[in-house]
Amino acid sequence: MAKTPSNVSAAAKLEKALRKISGDEVADAILECSPEELRARLVKLGTYEMETLKAKEDDEALADATELVKTLKAPYGDAIKGVNAQRQFVSVQLEKAGQA
Repeated sequence: MAKTPSNVSAAAKLEKALRKISGDEVADAILECSPEELRARLVKLGTYEMETLKAKEDDEALADATELVKTLKAPYGDAIKGVNAQRQFVSVQLEKAGQA
């Protein structure tokens, strides 16, 4: 692929983000890779991603915390739904009365 200004700019943005997230060492190591090493790295990254997602799925403490957050948030969601339902009903009543 030819280096056009748009893909050079996108690559620079990706590199900057990677350096911020993973550090200079990771970005520098990637820049030094041959195409074969880059392909191998992609395979390893895919494996690592699957392992991480599986660990997240199996994390009981995280599942418990997620459930707790859902339980704690529920009353607020219900209250907002009630407010929205009342607002819509009030608007309909005003329209019926010709006051909207």
